Amino acid sequence: MSSFCAFIITIFSFLIFFAPVFYFIFIRSDDRTDVSLAREEGGVNSFDDFQVEYVQKELDVKLPKEYVDFVKIDRPFFIDSTALIDDAFVIIELTKRYRLGEDGLPKWPNSYVYIGDEADACPYVIDCQSNKVFKLDKGNVDRPPLLEFDSFQKFIDFYKKMMGLSE
Repeated sequence: MSSFCAFIITIFSFLIFFAPVFYFIFIRSDDRTDVSLAREEGGVNSFDDFQVEYVQKELDVKLPKEYVDFVKIDRPFFIDSTALIDDAFVIIELTKRYRLGEDGLPKWPNSYVYIGDEADACPYVIDCQSNKVFKLDKGNVDRPPLLEFDSFQKFIDFYKKMMGLSE
């Protein structure tokens, strides 16, 4: 075999075996980078006026102003879309389930709205009457809350501290 043929076979083999690797490293990684940069720069998706009104209408509550103001901005990266849900339909669905006594749990008061969790089945709820935020023990309102915050801002301050972003 001539050296030219060996060179062509080597180049061809290189392309066949390494082209997919380079594709995923250099081209596909750009798609994922945009998502991670968006999360670092702007955070979680924000609500618009329609979504806020929809949650309030469907759940028959008036959401606290601090909460509404926070969910309508591009939130910082330190609080993800699990800890603070950014989907009106999910908030409504989960709140309604708990209000009906999800999985045999005691029914939630109508002033409670599910706002997120830590993927541990211990939801964060905001009480639309007192403006307090609670972390409920497995969603059970008859047990003492695992955490309680006098306001939504205190919840956010706690979260920043938990993430090591404030003293």
